[in-house]
Amino acid sequence: MPTVRSLLSFYRMKGGFFSLAIYSNESRFLSKDDLLKKLINKNVITSDENDLFLLGGMIDYISYSTLGKGLKSTGLVDDNGKFNQNTTVNELLLFHSINMDISSLLFKYVLFIEQSLNTTLSNSISSNFGTDTTRDEDLNNPNDYLCKENYVAHNDTIKTLTKIKKHIVNPTKYTSLEYYVQNKNYIPPWVVLNSIYLSDSINLYKIMKSEKKTDIVNKLLNIQNETLNEEYIELKKYLFGSFFNMIKSYRNKLAHPTVLIKHALPKELIFNKIGKYSNYTLTYNRKYDTKYRQSIVFSLILSIIPMINLFNISINFYFDIIMFLKKYEHKKVFDKDIFDLLNIPKDLENRILKFISFKYGVTIA
Repeated sequence: MPTVRSLLSFYRMKGGFFSLAIYSNESRFLSKDDLLKKLINKNVITSDENDLFLLGGMIDYISYSTLGKGLKSTGLVDDNGKFNQNTTVNELLLFHSINMDISSLLFKYVLFIEQSLNTTLSNSISSNFGTDTTRDEDLNNPNDYLCKENYVAHNDTIKTLTKIKKHIVNPTKYTSLEYYVQNKNYIPPWVVLNSIYLSDSINLYKIMKSEKKTDIVNKLLNIQNETLNEEYIELKKYLFGSFFNMIKSYRNKLAHPTVLIKHALPKELIFNKIGKYSNYTLTYNRKYDTKYRQSIVFSLILSIIPMINLFNISINFYFDIIMFLKKYEHKKVFDKDIFDLLNIPKDLENRILKFISFKYGVTIA
């Protein structure tokens, strides 16, 4: 009778795939002392008892996994996961604080853009297709704004509308959607859109017919006094998709305790297209900005700032970036300043300000 071990060895040798889940009752839990030793072995330096106490607290309340794992893609550690240079406990905590600050800053504006998308979609749907939908999964009712005939003829249309209908049939508890389903005789688009996932809202945009899609893009990617032509509209549609792909990919990562810069980009933004759209205020020529093309933080900033369409919110974003950079301007982590650590341009503030001035057609002193 072959053992489990021999079966696994056989499948590995043959390059096969063993589909059965192998359950082990062996505990993988490591004590705080074990985790302290692991971090110290990763070149984290503890010079006295205070350092040990602080590092132990960080393991208790931040977690070893967040502090010391999954960092190979950042270039801060070697192939064995050891930091490339001796790292103090305070340095490690500073690195975590920087990550929390930039993640929470960007997440705040991602939520604003998500709200803008849902509002624009609900206004378009309401004005064109009405304000009620049935409480079932029927997609053929012409009086229903989720009728499939209102959208492009594509398999993705059925999939997207059915998923939204399922949200209505089984609404999440204690949401406005549940309240409307239980207490109202209509369910308007703005209630539905505020109760579904960002990915569902993006997919709803994707199945809109061309003219409606153009209206939505022009509303959300808007430059004061812009001249609309077919080529420019196609550029905006391309950027709209790229920006939301970036935002969708990182929305939940920004909201959860993970090191932002250790994640891979879903797809590099095309800086030349962003430069063309932004009058070369946000990005310059390809050669000059090449090093920033794989920067997660810079890519998110480039995806966020063009999608903000209230001047006051744009200025708030600018000042939030300034305050973040000022907070860490004299700090170094792993022998890197804040610009090198996050791989962002040293003239970032100026780029954002020039774009805001261009976007709204105003002179900002």
